[in-house]
Amino acid sequence: MSQLRSELAEKIGNGKVSDEVKFLEFFASDDSILPTQLPELVVSPTTIKEIQDILAIATKYNLSIIPSSSSEKYYGATIPTDKSIIIDLRKMNRILDINAEERYVRIEPGVTYKQLQTELKKLGLRIMVPLGFPSSASVVSTYMERVPLLSGPKILLSEGWQCILNMQIVIPNGMTVNTGSASWCKDRPSFLPTSPISGPDLSRVFSGSQGTLGIVSDLIIKAKYLPEIKRVVFIPFEKIEDIIDVIYQIQYYDKGREFLGISQKNLALVLREDGADIDKFRKSIPPWLIVMGIEADSEEKYQIDLADLKDFGAPFQEDYSVNGKNLAEIFLKEFELPDKLNNFRYFRGKCLHIPFYVNLNEISNFNQIAENLAKLYNYPLEDLYGYLMPVEQAHTCYYDFTIYYDRNDKENSEQMKQLYLELSEAIIDNGGIIDRPYGPWTKMIFSRNTAYYEFWRQVKQLIDPHEIMNPGRLKI
Repeated sequence: MSQLRSELAEKIGNGKVSDEVKFLEFFASDDSILPTQLPELVVSPTTIKEIQDILAIATKYNLSIIPSSSSEKYYGATIPTDKSIIIDLRKMNRILDINAEERYVRIEPGVTYKQLQTELKKLGLRIMVPLGFPSSASVVSTYMERVPLLSGPKILLSEGWQCILNMQIVIPNGMTVNTGSASWCKDRPSFLPTSPISGPDLSRVFSGSQGTLGIVSDLIIKAKYLPEIKRVVFIPFEKIEDIIDVIYQIQYYDKGREFLGISQKNLALVLREDGADIDKFRKSIPPWLIVMGIEADSEEKYQIDLADLKDFGAPFQEDYSVNGKNLAEIFLKEFELPDKLNNFRYFRGKCLHIPFYVNLNEISNFNQIAENLAKLYNYPLEDLYGYLMPVEQAHTCYYDFTIYYDRNDKENSEQMKQLYLELSEAIIDNGGIIDRPYGPWTKMIFSRNTAYYEFWRQVKQLIDPHEIMNPGRLKI
């Protein structure tokens, strides 16, 4: 190991190689149920050449590489499972290009939402932001890992991969690959060909692969113009069954930009961040609240949207306050740069989060499944629910459950982890889609679809025959 460290230090600089315990511990655990595991080293490259040097040395010593570009980690995707080197990409945080005319931005993997949105706003642009991750998260990691974006009604903007125009990837043998459909073109970005000739777009091959096929060195994504008018309206409701028909109507006619259903618990945590008297406080909040972001280029068009909502029978309110707090101000800021929407992770100790996709009209069945299991473990039902966000015009919905436990109480920890595993299995068994095979979900997902698993193993063997890239993932 000392020889390995010496070679890395010689190639990329001693200050970019660390074996300090505190630094290693940062990458050794997260909010998942995976066991703590220290990496051997953490290396922090700042150039593509340094990434290539690290990969060559790791191959020589048969050590696995785990790329990580974000300070926010929740599901175990970057926790080592064997002797591994963490490639910490947070120092590669340059905004390489913003093209306002063509509406795209090119960034390195360490760029955060706060950093990018601030610069884009100066040019009248923005990108779509994630649900369940704060503004300090890496744009590249959330887009690559298919985190749902807060623009559910718009079909082509509901997931990060749909916003990706090109990714430049360093694959395990050190070769750089561009995935855009015109990657052969050297004069312009690979998604803007200079002639009708184009090839396959390989972005989806690497999307969601958890760093098992290569390391993203830069990403080109779509940018959107800032709207002339941006406002929010609110629809409080008691039960999801009460609002399904209205949601279908609104979504069918493609109204609104953001469309977010928030549970009583999550909304209380948005409004009262310190969690003080939260159980008492949330009694003043409806069980569910829909927050819709509406954009228009004129006041007349905005009023037309409001008139349509009335025709749909949507019981919306333009002004909504709780204990003197104006929710419109809060959510307009959150839809630009999310932070408070992530507060649900810091309630009652440690949070186990189960995000999945399900048909809107089946949500009630999943609620019943979750509540039946929760009762068996004496888990409070009011803490189960999180967010609801229709995508694909309500054909599919993002939905989630949250399970909290006291990490200092061993018996409680084990019970809640078991509830988490049983609920995850039940979601998959009943047709829910957990589309990110992290941690214990890996076996649950791949064991139910062996053809899909075998396909990924073949892709892995082609691109990474020595199995050095995050080998504990995409593998049963």
